[in-house]
Amino acid sequence: MPDELDEEAVADFVLSGWSSNNARTTFTAIARVPPAHSLNWSAGYLAAPRRYWRLPDFLPLVRFPRPQDYPERFRELTDDAVRDRLPAGPVALQLTGGMDSTSVAASAKVALAGRGAADILAVTLSLGGPERDVEAALASSVASHLGLSHHIIDGSSQPVIDPWTAPRVVLPEPMPYQRTAQQLELGDVLARFARVAFTGVAGDCLVWSSPWYWAEWLAHGRVVRLLKALGHEISVPPRVPGIGLHAAARQLARGRHAPEVPNWLAPDFAARTGAAQRLARKWPARSKDARSLAQESLWPAWGMWGHPTFSGLPVKLRHPLLDLRLIEYALSLPPHPWLVDKRVMREANIGRLPEQVLLRPKTPLGSVAMPANEPAVLAQTAAFVREVPGLERFVLPEVLASALISLGEAEGTSRELELSRPLGLAHWLWHGWRRPSRLSQE
Repeated sequence: MPDELDEEAVADFVLSGWSSNNARTTFTAIARVPPAHSLNWSAGYLAAPRRYWRLPDFLPLVRFPRPQDYPERFRELTDDAVRDRLPAGPVALQLTGGMDSTSVAASAKVALAGRGAADILAVTLSLGGPERDVEAALASSVASHLGLSHHIIDGSSQPVIDPWTAPRVVLPEPMPYQRTAQQLELGDVLARFARVAFTGVAGDCLVWSSPWYWAEWLAHGRVVRLLKALGHEISVPPRVPGIGLHAAARQLARGRHAPEVPNWLAPDFAARTGAAQRLARKWPARSKDARSLAQESLWPAWGMWGHPTFSGLPVKLRHPLLDLRLIEYALSLPPHPWLVDKRVMREANIGRLPEQVLLRPKTPLGSVAMPANEPAVLAQTAAFVREVPGLERFVLPEVLASALISLGEAEGTSRELELSRPLGLAHWLWHGWRRPSRLSQE
């Protein structure tokens, strides 16, 4: 099998972390069957992939006689989505202090009511540090409220990964590079306890609606649908008034500009793959509401990354919020008020989750100084980047090395996330592609 790399797939990975084409892999000679497609082999003949399902652009708006029926139905569907994915034995949970994973935890507790707390383990990644992040504290309160066993992994105390050392598992395709062993520890804890682990992945898209939804509906001639949604808004007063005009105005004021092509990308590679146009197509995505869960290529990637055949770990990650019943229901809800600030999810968990979680506003993850950002460690990682053969085809090693060395001075995690992708490619080229022998360190 030829091992030539697919440049477009590599460009997608280093720019955003996943491929924009679900049929592509990192190798030109290998394709994958896209989601909602079938592939038929008969009498030595391989037919082209055939699409067998597509999510409708618009579903009829759901109408209930009482306002409380809307969150109650959401709670029922979440319980069903979790129950249908439960293993016969124990189950682990990746738990944060936000609404998404805690909602999954509450449904798991209900589904496993007859089994006891010994069958559920909640695991939380904490940023740690002198000012402990709020996620671990909120997750602990949820675990205590639900009566779950709870394990916290402190990210600030995890050892730094030596980029030259061979990984325990050689991944079939590159992934964003983890500079500390926090994710490895997470996988080990999950796998030691269960063969299935739940996450709250996809909740932000599931119960979110664009402030421009009304403009899209009008553009598609959905006037009756809009009038019904506005009529519902009158009967159920929203927490945010209007039909999204306030949020839309704030979005315009902030501006939405596609990110620039990073300076560490090799210019000829950027030109061959149309990097600027590729970024423009992905920013913004086609939609950020529940439709994206069935349309955007990120979500099949999440499913792949959490499968044992990819990760090499004897545990499968399952994402109950990526459930078609929940997606269709969310797309059938009047956006205001139910999709404003995750209101339908918050009200669905009244009495199940602590009030401090139900009332918590959406906040980004914080950042603390980590061992991986120490100057000596960054210098070692930069030296590794300079020695990876073949990396210069895609990345300017010296520019990437300089960006890594200055990473310790950067604020926030966005720069770390950006550099984790080319660094992940470098690590995979060294250990996973042609597996060159380790160079002399003299």
